[in-house]
Amino acid sequence: MNRIVLNVPFGNCEYYPCGLTAVEALLRFHGYCVPLVLHDEWVFQYVRPEDGDVRLSCRLVPFLERLRRCSIRIASHRDPDGEAAWGHARARIAQGHPVVALADTYHLEPHYFPSHRRHHSGHYIILAGYDDAAGTVHVVDPAWPVQFRGDIPLSAIKEVWGSEAIPQYTWLDCHCPEPRWRLTRRQAVAAIQRNLEAMRFQTSTADATVGLEGLRRLARDFASWKELKVDQARTRLKEIYYQLRYVVIERDRHGKYLGAAAGVVGDSQVMQVGDQLRGITQKWLVLRNLCLKGHLKATESVLERLHDRLLEIAALEEDALAVLESCRYISGGADSEEDLERCPCRAAPGPV
Repeated sequence: MNRIVLNVPFGNCEYYPCGLTAVEALLRFHGYCVPLVLHDEWVFQYVRPEDGDVRLSCRLVPFLERLRRCSIRIASHRDPDGEAAWGHARARIAQGHPVVALADTYHLEPHYFPSHRRHHSGHYIILAGYDDAAGTVHVVDPAWPVQFRGDIPLSAIKEVWGSEAIPQYTWLDCHCPEPRWRLTRRQAVAAIQRNLEAMRFQTSTADATVGLEGLRRLARDFASWKELKVDQARTRLKEIYYQLRYVVIERDRHGKYLGAAAGVVGDSQVMQVGDQLRGITQKWLVLRNLCLKGHLKATESVLERLHDRLLEIAALEEDALAVLESCRYISGGADSEEDLERCPCRAAPGPV
């Protein structure tokens, strides 16, 4: 066969960076519900070391480790020879497996990329097919809001893929188990119990505060930063602005996790909390935008608003957690001891 086109979906999370969007598209192509695979965590950790730098985190388990617990492997490759790289990618596509390639946006722009800035930057696209007779590669760019699919000359693909401005001929592919991993009731219950523990009952250290208390401690710090020099306050708000992107991602996607897990757990209240959490995501977005405003102009009024809004978020999350804790199946739901051993949600909370 000299032509093949794989039906790779576009991304459906507008908050993802392009690399995560590409991995999401691969997982969905292989039949996975991505929130169930990647976003079983509802946690928050605020770290404030002595040097004043701040760190926010909403994951206990890195993405690749989370995939490994579901027996999914994302393999990274690089080949200095463009012909050899394309040969490997073409072989995977011929086997029915799309390939993620790192491309240079400068060379993508003449074909479809909408930035019109003609600057060099790395961007992940998916090689999802080819036509040997036409000399083209079928490209899917699932990133929000680009969402392009179409045929591009192979010579142009080698140019965007082999640009000296990025790590040349770098690609990823996805290896999935047979049969496919599926969430069980025991796994969902274990994840919810772990998240309740992490958000409501974690203790603090000198530098790190976990859970709802972490939200409240950050809120208190927002108010206290009025005493800092303006440049110091702006620097901290800029750091938090960028880190809040991942808080937004995790809150949004965990809301979808709970929506999908509700049928597995057998309790409609779990879906209700998923809806609540997606609503809370919008509050996090407002907070993030306010941090950007504070970075540009760190006035006392902005810092007070950040303090008040974060306390509001903490109260909303506490209410949602209380509903989740009251779900009738959260204290039970075991399938079997064997299933517990396989459970990818089993790890106890620990350092992020």
